[in-house]
Amino acid sequence: MSFMIKKVVSLFVILCLLIPNMSAFAHQSKEFSAENYIEFIKSFNIINGDPDGNYRLDDLVTRAEFSKIAVAASKSRNMVASSLKISPFKDVSYKHWAAPYIKVALTNKYVNGYEDSTFRPDSTVLYEEAVTIFLKLLGYTNDDFGSSWPYGPMGIAQNIDLVDNIDLSIGSFLTRKDAITLVYNLLNCKMKDGSNSEYMSVFDCALKENIILIATSNEDSSVGANKIATSESTYEIGDYLNLDYLGKKGNAIIKENDTMVAFIPNTEYTTEKYAVYSVLDNKVIVLDNSQFKELTFKDGLDIYEGSNKSTFSQVKSKLDMGDEITVRYDDFGAIDYLIYNEGTLIGPVTVTNSAWASNIGANVSTSSFVRDGVKCASGDIKTNDIVYYNKGVDMVLAYSKKVTGVYENASPNRDNPSSIEISGTTYDIESASAYNKLSAAGNFKYGDTITVFLGKDGKIADVSVAGNISTSIVGYLTDAGSKIYKDSDGNDYSSFFAKVVTTDGKENEYKTDKNYSSFKNLAVNVTFTNGEGKITKASNPQTLGVVKASKMMIGSTYVSENAEILDVGTIYEDEPTLYKNVYLQRLDGLSITSSNTLYVEKNASGEITKMILKDVTGDVYTYAITASVKTTKDGDGNVRGYSYTFDSNGSTYTDNGRYLPVSASSGARLSVSGGKIDTVKALFATEGKVSDLTGEYIIAQNVKYKLSDDVIIYSAVYDGTSSTYKYLITPIDTAIEKLSDYKSITAYYDKDESKGGRVRIIVVREK
Repeated sequence: MSFMIKKVVSLFVILCLLIPNMSAFAHQSKEFSAENYIEFIKSFNIINGDPDGNYRLDDLVTRAEFSKIAVAASKSRNMVASSLKISPFKDVSYKHWAAPYIKVALTNKYVNGYEDSTFRPDSTVLYEEAVTIFLKLLGYTNDDFGSSWPYGPMGIAQNIDLVDNIDLSIGSFLTRKDAITLVYNLLNCKMKDGSNSEYMSVFDCALKENIILIATSNEDSSVGANKIATSESTYEIGDYLNLDYLGKKGNAIIKENDTMVAFIPNTEYTTEKYAVYSVLDNKVIVLDNSQFKELTFKDGLDIYEGSNKSTFSQVKSKLDMGDEITVRYDDFGAIDYLIYNEGTLIGPVTVTNSAWASNIGANVSTSSFVRDGVKCASGDIKTNDIVYYNKGVDMVLAYSKKVTGVYENASPNRDNPSSIEISGTTYDIESASAYNKLSAAGNFKYGDTITVFLGKDGKIADVSVAGNISTSIVGYLTDAGSKIYKDSDGNDYSSFFAKVVTTDGKENEYKTDKNYSSFKNLAVNVTFTNGEGKITKASNPQTLGVVKASKMMIGSTYVSENAEILDVGTIYEDEPTLYKNVYLQRLDGLSITSSNTLYVEKNASGEITKMILKDVTGDVYTYAITASVKTTKDGDGNVRGYSYTFDSNGSTYTDNGRYLPVSASSGARLSVSGGKIDTVKALFATEGKVSDLTGEYIIAQNVKYKLSDDVIIYSAVYDGTSSTYKYLITPIDTAIEKLSDYKSITAYYDKDESKGGRVRIIVVREK
């Protein structure tokens, strides 16, 4: 009813003394968080903290304080006078700080005084008194309560959820925490007038349930300034809105249909924010606390981008390194939805001094660092690395890749270049700095030997004169001599050149000070002076021991996670130049010795970072089936020439005239240069019946042979018309399925597995 309802209250106090536990109206429902509720009601200016912002949740609420709370929550909140000339009660002077609020509460019949004309402003308010006052704000009257106070109003309060999440009994004193909960519940209760509106409509506010906070202009530039995009609409941001809740789903208060003033998240869900590293179909590799993590999303999963809702399948092509995704999980760990925000990357920036981190906003103590795809410390970032900083996830991405070569062309032109050609390879330009240096207004001209620094997408982020930085290139020399170049005026000039394959498998061309053709097929080191390369042999063979790929070790030496390994076919100038990048896993179990290494490079930690191997894997060669062998004879029947046809996964190679050590239907290893066969070697054939075939092994006569990753399986089909066999490429899954249907199966391998060999060719014949 009112604060103290005359003699009935006296009777109630007696009952409280006689009955120690009257908790029938203590009501618990959802999980309660006072902090969330404070944020939710803060903008209504109903309950405020002290000057230090503390809400003193355990303090008891006085009658004077609750009078102010009630008036601040009422339709009469704007009727409070700044001062009074008449005292509302004999114990409430007109000078009392709460006198104006008590006067309004009394006038609107929210409260009553005692029979002795006192109000007792400093007495503590009771739970049921506060509830009765709030019911009156909702439109209930004494007629609704009946004669059994406080049970009548408390029963109503329980039915309309006004006392949700309050663990009090009738007769309990009200704390500030309880008052905050009551205010929250009041705002969400329906008015009694039948309008079906929540009480917050008194403040021109409406409740929007289960909406998702997606982004502000900080996350998505398409969202207007001081606005927030949600799954419902885009709103102005209220003064007290907590933007830490971005990505979460919950209930929001919208004022005057356009301003979000409060939000309280659902507690039964969790959200996690990740930085995208790469995308593989429906799998996204993300960084989570500096650790790589793989997330799998269904194509139909809801994804929000700004104010737009779509599906993962529609957005995944846009995902790029450094972008941010917020994932919402339910209690069972299932993904409910995603929020996508284009990455807020700062960069590319070239590292030039020790202050590079602070210059881009990163903190060397707290930020996470990744260099060339490997987690590292800030001290591992080197001068002339290209760095990016993702502020949203506090992560630095660094890249050390550089390419040195001759600046040959710009597209569409030097006045406005979007890409340039370096020694025959085209690179896009990423940064304004690189654009300025490479354009007609810059210092670089066609014919200059330059070093470009590549960023996260392999585009040019910066440029330097070759030799200005500590550029030392190690690789495998594939060609050398002299050729014609064009200068910036389009005039021809001659210069020596060399082509070198670096340990990442990429071939680059450099202008050199002399002819280095005698170094062909050797490991070399290239340094630059005034834009010209000088080449020396880089022989550095080492006996390291057996490869243990799972431990990232060779013998007792550790191998860097991003080590580059190049396997080459020969060191002799007159033989075909063959090379291939391999991974440490391919070398697992093999012995690395001084006889099969050309070059080994280690970092400051003693880890192997670069290796050039000499024909360890055999993967540099072309493997084929000998499809046919024909001979030509003279009039006396003597063989005068041979004609061989080979098939390698659909590509045909021929060799005419000379004798080769292979027979028809057998496997062969080809050294191919410029599309022509240089040398041919017969493969070894397995013996005996094949008992099993899997995606990794074939077992013949109880001997297990490991398959090459690109093994070719041929089905030999006899052609009666030509009396020859045709060799049809057969998928390995088909061969496995039909294993028992074959009349014969022969596998061809290049060398023992212990020496790096693999099964390269399999020939099957049906019954």
